[in-house]
Amino acid sequence: EHIDALYRIAHTAPPAAATQALMLLFQLAVGSGDTGAVDRNDESVTARKDRFYRALYSKVADGDMFSGRQLTLFFNLLYKALKYDTKSERICAVLKRLIHTALHLPSSIVCGVLFLLSEIISCRPEVNNEVEAAVSELIFDPSKREPSVAFSGKV
Repeated sequence: EHIDALYRIAHTAPPAAATQALMLLFQLAVGSGDTGAVDRNDESVTARKDRFYRALYSKVADGDMFSGRQLTLFFNLLYKALKYDTKSERICAVLKRLIHTALHLPSSIVCGVLFLLSEIISCRPEVNNEVEAAVSELIFDPSKREPSVAFSGKV
């Protein structure tokens, strides 16, 4: 029930509180990113990760998240979440939605988004191939709520 309350905060609270809730949810769902004692094929772990990334994906589309004092924390959360994600399709979908949202933001934010994109691609080179493949053959639909179905042709 406390986890559900954190997700309600993440979806409905102002950007500063939503960022803090998402940071806590990241620690609970993903952890520090090491592949230690937890079995990564466990269904409950996968469900927690999917729910966290769905919430993060929805907040990336909110332009208010890119203003105010929590901006550095939000970019840090995006970097860590995308760096430790194991699904390259989901990383690609979040990055594309981030770029789509950044088109309506000030140039300083756009520069931060492009820097974040370059850092993620340097950490995860397969994402670059995924982005190029998505551009050439698939259509990105930013209105989807689930990052895994944001590309037509991939379910």
